[in-house]
Amino acid sequence: MIEVRGLSHRPISSGSRPKLFERLDLTLAPGEIVWLSGRNGAGKTTLARYLAGLLIPTEGSVTVDGFDTRDLAHLREVRRRVGLLFQESHAHLVAQTPLEEVAFGLENLAFPPDEIERRARAALERVGLGSYAAHTVEALIPAERQRLALAGLLALKPRYFIFDEPDIAADDRLLRELILLFKELRSEGHGILLISHREFPERFYDRALRLEEGRLSIVERSGVHEFVGSRVPRPPNTDKTRERSFVLEARNLSFAYEGSSGFVLRDLSCSVGAGEFIVLQGRAGAGKSTFVQLLAGLEEPTQGEVVVNGRPIRALRASERVRLVGLVFQEPSQQLLGESVAAEIELGLEAQNLSASEREARARWACESVGLDWEELRARSAQTLSGGEQARLAIAAILALDPQMLILDETLYALDPDGQRQILTMLQQRRSQGKTILLVVSSGFEEWAERLWVLEDGQLRCF
Repeated sequence: MIEVRGLSHRPISSGSRPKLFERLDLTLAPGEIVWLSGRNGAGKTTLARYLAGLLIPTEGSVTVDGFDTRDLAHLREVRRRVGLLFQESHAHLVAQTPLEEVAFGLENLAFPPDEIERRARAALERVGLGSYAAHTVEALIPAERQRLALAGLLALKPRYFIFDEPDIAADDRLLRELILLFKELRSEGHGILLISHREFPERFYDRALRLEEGRLSIVERSGVHEFVGSRVPRPPNTDKTRERSFVLEARNLSFAYEGSSGFVLRDLSCSVGAGEFIVLQGRAGAGKSTFVQLLAGLEEPTQGEVVVNGRPIRALRASERVRLVGLVFQEPSQQLLGESVAAEIELGLEAQNLSASEREARARWACESVGLDWEELRARSAQTLSGGEQARLAIAAILALDPQMLILDETLYALDPDGQRQILTMLQQRRSQGKTILLVVSSGFEEWAERLWVLEDGQLRCF
């Protein structure tokens, strides 16, 4: 059993700020699934690091099957028994192929070669990547790379699994497959701590906890839990004021990756104007990210063109393109390059020839628009922020450029429900000011859309 007693944590750089959490008690038994929720920045990932022995308590204790993580002689045994899948595990893959990636951890533990290959292939099959064993890791989409990281963990067969938002890049089908896998692991006697913003059926988990304001509380069972993914209520009607000076068109757009014999997208045509709110749906791997990168001028189409206000978008300078079409990537951490929050937002503004005071005013406004405290965070490194805070920062960095069209590529999945509502409300406000919004999701959110697009089998259906 994992036992946490009186655990407290205050960030090293917090100064006089209160502790992130204080005197937490928690248990996780073999054969149990515990679902842990909480707002972005509440400390869920930090708690997970303590459980895995990656952080050592200075106040309180963590023991794993009787092994105290404060005893350095026990750490190897703790880390063998507790497997942690990070939010961004898929961003730290090191091998060329999925088979080599899963084998890497086993090789480090000196398993025999035959055992390594048997375990690695079995783990890949278990996450649905068996036929991808010899593919290149680079060719996998984010959801597949996250499943690959999961396979690497499964191959090690720890007694306890900690999954830190493993569903962040999963569509509804993949999410249901994850739920079935977690049930299998529980039946095999593994303890599971699942950290997620999603809502799950009550029959799936044994206990539900919430980390809020430094405290753990029990989430009472309501008796009516339906799997609803990330749906949120529709906001009140907003003003439908239109600006007529923006038109973006995709003309007979097709795209194939270099060396590939097939097209990911085939002969797509569509147009959008100022002040529209569009939701683009499609399963993982449908080509949504490729499509919006083409719209933003970040990829060159194999055939066809994207035209904005009558001009090919690829013919525009980068500084001009981002004022017309701003794209927030599916993985916000890939978009964060600055040394601090302030530097991150002002990085793009510097190319717009704005004064220092104008850049700071824009940055402050963008942070406040996405729910980040400018004064508190401006000097912080983006790498010290939670996953949800990084997503907000990535949105703020693009928002500060005030693009005519703002595209969010599955960015909402990194946010807790309150954060999603806040960003969606902000997007509706921008739309009422004549800005065009394209929200990319795997499913749901159509209640927010003025228009719905569905990408399937390389084709775009517009409603």
